[in-house]
Amino acid sequence: MPEGFAHRVLVLGHSFVWRLENFIRRSTRPCVEPDFALPQPTSIHFHGIGGHTVHFLQRYDLAVVRTFQPTILILEIGSNDLCNPNLLVNDLAFDLLRLIYTFHFQYGVVHTIVGQILPQMQTPRRCPDFNSRAQNLNRILLRLLKSVPFATLWFHPKVTDHSILLFANDRVHFNMMGNHLFHHSYRNALHNCLRRLARLATNRRRLLSRRAPWPSHHRRAPRSKPHYSCFSY
Repeated sequence: MPEGFAHRVLVLGHSFVWRLENFIRRSTRPCVEPDFALPQPTSIHFHGIGGHTVHFLQRYDLAVVRTFQPTILILEIGSNDLCNPNLLVNDLAFDLLRLIYTFHFQYGVVHTIVGQILPQMQTPRRCPDFNSRAQNLNRILLRLLKSVPFATLWFHPKVTDHSILLFANDRVHFNMMGNHLFHHSYRNALHNCLRRLARLATNRRRLLSRRAPWPSHHRRAPRSKPHYSCFSY
């Protein structure tokens, strides 16, 4: 990306997104920056709908991506899908992969940061093995995205290490402390992404500068038509 490029960041997904946005707006702590301390000019937009799955996101939320036209997208989705015990984890991983490809090739998203599927302190009754399914999904996504240069699976180690202390009363969403660490984790993800894009842009410029222009006097002249001599007998 050229220097001074105006990035547009979209945080897209389910209820974790709008809860994080509410926390950021209400927080008075100086370390909680509404713009994630990103270089200006950078636009940030949150769009999270409670209960949304990958299917609902594809059906109802792609218009937000088309309208906002993000260069960087944080994708927080997949937890509600895993609550369906009939859905195969492998199928969900490939649904997410297809969604990432749609963002990049159809909507011009330069890089997608896929949030780790987080464990729950109280697993759904209809899906008691939720946490093991979440761990399996993260493992499959990590393997798939290794070959995708425009997407990254981002883990939240500080959140998961202190998970017992970070959950709200419903034992699914985060409390104030949890959202505080959640904010800082995505802050690190965005700054890491910007450094990655800057390195790619620098390497691209270096490659272009090494290509010496073809000298005009070395250009091959157009081939002339064959000349035939006339002989008189």
